[in-house]
Amino acid sequence: MRKAYNNRFFSLLIGFSLILSVASCVDLGVENISQSLNFFSQLKFVNLVPGSGTATITLDGTQIGTADLGSETPAAGQPFREVPAGSKTLIVDYSNGGSDTLRIVTETDFKMRIYIVGDSSGNSVVKSFQRYIFQVKGSSSGQSLFPSDMTQIALFNASPDVTIDEVSIRRVSDNKDTTITFEEPVAYKSGVPYIKIPATATADYQLFVVQGGVTLATISFSAAPQNRYTAVIYDYSSDLKNTFFLDD
Repeated sequence: MRKAYNNRFFSLLIGFSLILSVASCVDLGVENISQSLNFFSQLKFVNLVPGSGTATITLDGTQIGTADLGSETPAAGQPFREVPAGSKTLIVDYSNGGSDTLRIVTETDFKMRIYIVGDSSGNSVVKSFQRYIFQVKGSSSGQSLFPSDMTQIALFNASPDVTIDEVSIRRVSDNKDTTITFEEPVAYKSGVPYIKIPATATADYQLFVVQGGVTLATISFSAAPQNRYTAVIYDYSSDLKNTFFLDD
């Protein structure tokens, strides 16, 4: 099955989806806004800087943890780190040499993943807003985000010299494909919102990342109904890598 969407319009169709920001304001269009903000954010940091080795993450003087290239801190399986919302200083020290001092703003009441990316012009951060903190799975506020008969996959492009023309997700058991072609290619530091795939049980999938008719990456994973995940491609096309994260 093939679907053609304008990339921006598709983001609106998905609803909350995956919203990316580089130090800018975005209109999230999320329903069920909390009447009582808690003035905290929930964060994970992902090291996607080519050739960096292991990154040590320090936020406002407090060490959050370390992340190998393609990994996150807090580590997979650990909860997102809750910190007071606001403007912060992020220091990233790399085991292969060098460091970055970056300014970020963490918005109140949001759960987000912060990607640390880099190319020949320098390193930067991209924030991926996932949901409001209170929209937890199983709650009335989160009900619309986690349909019981769907699994959801988002994609982030951290490869400096790759653009994504289409993605295809195949359920391995029956080779059923869901393919989405973008009128505007998904560029470096951009993403694909959550794609909803009908699912009644945990299953194995393959996600194909395509540029110019050529499959650049095949990401294999298992996914369960009502869960949300993000697949990531990173590094340069000559040594393209991928990783996969559980969001909720």
